[in-house]
Amino acid sequence: MNPIPMALAPSFSSADFRAALGTFATGVTVITARDANGVRVGLTANSFNSVSLTPPLVLWSLSRQASTMPAFTRGSHYAINILASDQREIAERFARRDVDRFDGVALREGASGAPILEGVMAVFEVGVYDYDKAFVIMPLEDAQTLMRLDDAVGMIEVVTDDPDQVGRILDPLKQKLAGIAVINDWQASNSALFSALVVEQTVMFWVLSIIIVVAVFNILSSLIMLVRAKTRDIAILRTMGASRAALMRVFVAVGTSIGAAGVAAGLMLGFGLL
Repeated sequence: MNPIPMALAPSFSSADFRAALGTFATGVTVITARDANGVRVGLTANSFNSVSLTPPLVLWSLSRQASTMPAFTRGSHYAINILASDQREIAERFARRDVDRFDGVALREGASGAPILEGVMAVFEVGVYDYDKAFVIMPLEDAQTLMRLDDAVGMIEVVTDDPDQVGRILDPLKQKLAGIAVINDWQASNSALFSALVVEQTVMFWVLSIIIVVAVFNILSSLIMLVRAKTRDIAILRTMGASRAALMRVFVAVGTSIGAAGVAAGLMLGFGLL
C-alpha cells in the first residue's frame, strides 16, 4: 500500500495568500480530490471563505447527503480551484449528476496527489491541518534512520475490536513490560473527558430527580384540591350507596390519566426535539 502523501509546508507569505484570495471574483470554485480507491471526485461549490491568514485556513461547506462526502471526510487532501470568468462550462459540468465530470477537462497532479484543473485563477491545496502539523507517514526504516533509533521503535500501537475491554486485554502486557515500557490506553488518554462525563451524569441525575419530585407534588396537590372541591359530590354519592372503594377508584383513575397524559406529552416532546 502506497503511503498517503503529505501536504507541503506553506511556501508562501500572508501577502501571497491574500492576493490569491483576491482572485475569488466569480463566486464559484471546483473542489477536487481522490477517494480511498484513488478515483477522482469533484464538485462545484460557492460556499468558499477565508478563515485565517496565519495559519492559512479556508472554509467551504458540503451537504451531509452529498455522494462525494465520504471522499472528503476520509481523504487526506483536496484542491480548491478558483474558476475564471470564462470557465462557466466547467462549473456547470461539475454541478451535474450521472456524468463523468473529468471527461475532457485538462488536469495536472497536485503536490498532494489531488487533481488540479488547468487554466484556473488560483489553486489551494488543502490537507487535514491537525494531522499535517504533527504526523508524517513514512517507511519504518526511513523513520529509524531519521530519528537515529537503529532497529528500535519508540511506540507500538495495538488495535482491538473490543475497546471496552482494553484494560483486560492489556493486563498481561503490563505485567511483562513493567519497568521496560509505558503502556497507555485510550481510556487513560481521555481520562479528563470521562471524568467530566461522570460529573455531568451525576448532575443530570439530580436535576431530573428534582424535576420529577416537583411534578409529583404538583399532581398530589391537584388531586388534593380536586377532592376538597368535590366534597359535596362525594357526600351525595355516598348517600346514593357508593362505597369508599368506588370513590377511591374514581380518584385513582383521574390521577393515573393525568400522569399518563404527562408521560405521553413528555415522550412526544422529547423525541420531537431529537
